[in-house]
Amino acid sequence: MRSWRKTLTGLLAFLLILLLGFLAWTNISYYRQSVENIRQQNIHTAELWENSVGTRLNMLYEHLYELLLTIYNNTELGAGTPMMQYSAKKKCLDMMSDKLRVSEDSACFYLVDTESSLRLFSAGNGVSNQKKSALKAFFYTTDFEVKIGLQDKSWSIKKIGDEMYFIKVIALGKYMVGTASCLSQYDILESYSVMGSEPACYLAVGEEMYLFAGTAEEQAVIMDASGGVKAGRNSLITAQAELETCDAKIILTVREDIFQNGNGGAAMLGGASILCVLLFLLLLWMMQRMIVHPTNVILKANRELSGGNEDYRIAEKANSQEFADLFNSFNEMADSLKKMRIEAYDRQLREQRDELKMLRAQLRPHFYLNAITTVSNMTYQNRNEDIRKYLAALAKYMRYMLNIQNKWVRIAEEIEQVKSYLEMQKIKFPGSVDAYIGCADSVADTRVPYLLLFTAVENSFKHAMSLYEPLWLVVQCEHYQDGDFCGCRMIVEDNGKGFPQEVISMFSLPEEETPRSAKDHLGLTNISRTLQLIYHRNDLLRLSNAKTGGAHVEIWIPEENDEAADL
Repeated sequence: MRSWRKTLTGLLAFLLILLLGFLAWTNISYYRQSVENIRQQNIHTAELWENSVGTRLNMLYEHLYELLLTIYNNTELGAGTPMMQYSAKKKCLDMMSDKLRVSEDSACFYLVDTESSLRLFSAGNGVSNQKKSALKAFFYTTDFEVKIGLQDKSWSIKKIGDEMYFIKVIALGKYMVGTASCLSQYDILESYSVMGSEPACYLAVGEEMYLFAGTAEEQAVIMDASGGVKAGRNSLITAQAELETCDAKIILTVREDIFQNGNGGAAMLGGASILCVLLFLLLLWMMQRMIVHPTNVILKANRELSGGNEDYRIAEKANSQEFADLFNSFNEMADSLKKMRIEAYDRQLREQRDELKMLRAQLRPHFYLNAITTVSNMTYQNRNEDIRKYLAALAKYMRYMLNIQNKWVRIAEEIEQVKSYLEMQKIKFPGSVDAYIGCADSVADTRVPYLLLFTAVENSFKHAMSLYEPLWLVVQCEHYQDGDFCGCRMIVEDNGKGFPQEVISMFSLPEEETPRSAKDHLGLTNISRTLQLIYHRNDLLRLSNAKTGGAHVEIWIPEENDEAADL
């Protein structure tokens, strides 16, 4: 099953990507819409400016036309006619001065007699001497090859000195009359509101490109070979309009970063987008700190506790009251669980002790009944001396039983008890019992549960004794190591018929399937259960048949540990 934390993290990541995509789409859409709005607004502004320029230039044309009428009425115009009289000159100069006072757009008026040295020039008061000299030099030295008639209202644009001028020249007979109007008088940025950052205005005249309003970087507008224009580096063309009066084109440009000036809404949208992303990241961080991390702490604590680490407690301080309560609840639960496990373990030990006492209690009456029966049988046979010896051996056995203060005995002590038992059996069955008992010195002091070896020997007598053949018994105790086992091995082997296969199989079953009792093998059942209760293993009693056919019993006693000693 996929972790809910991974699912939540994936969902939040998806939402973050979705939010970033939405903000990016919003910004791009707003940018495109802003560019389109700026273009539409600036196109409208360029059209208004073009109409205004046309109107103002037409007014200048009317002034120039009136000057032409004055010349026409006061002098002869044809080729070869006399030079203009002084009075006519004065009228023309007065007319020029009057027109300059009336019109702020005109920088100067001039008159040239193409057949003589007559030159009349009048400039406005606002024109500097330097500009006057440049204008005079231009009009007096320029050879106007094209003769423009009265009905032609077109203007040309010329750069004279450092300024750009609208120029209008009309031929009237032998006279050339004209006027000039500085382009700075028509600054579109001062007269109109041009949208965008760092706007600039260019005039494309023929193959030339002139900047006449605003400031811009170099190569802001590039003219190609076909006469078309395109935006240069860091520039955006927002409007183009034809100036019909002078065969020129006006081009409005802005910086490509339209959000820099005059676009507070765009800046606010961009800032809001960044703020949304930051707030979303803050939310993720807070969820990680306030929810995900404490949850991981609790999950880790649960894994530690389920793994058997009962002493694990959550020591970390929670960042919220809810998780603080959960941490405290977990620690209290762990304390209670540890206490309950200790109590359950103690209860299990008590139950095992009680069961062990019951098993050991079963051994005593069993033996005593057999002893009483034996004495009773010998009385019928008048075996008084054997009865005396038998009772002496029995008294030794009972003295051993009464003197035991512990549930554990040394193997050497258990061997002596077995010898007493064999003595009693030899008296009971004269000439029918023989035995070999061997015990290595290395295991003589090994502690074993009392009556364990005795019970195995008694079981051999019960099942191997025969009226037809003597019983041969071997009892051997030795140190033994096999794989992960290291301890003492006690062997009891007889020359009887051996164990049936079902008995061997019964005592090789796992602990939970091993029967607690068996009608014909109560002694072996008690041995098996005693070993299981003390050592918590079900492989310490090994039953098999010897090569000669008799029963072979092995009791493995592991090296002593504290837990076994408590029982």
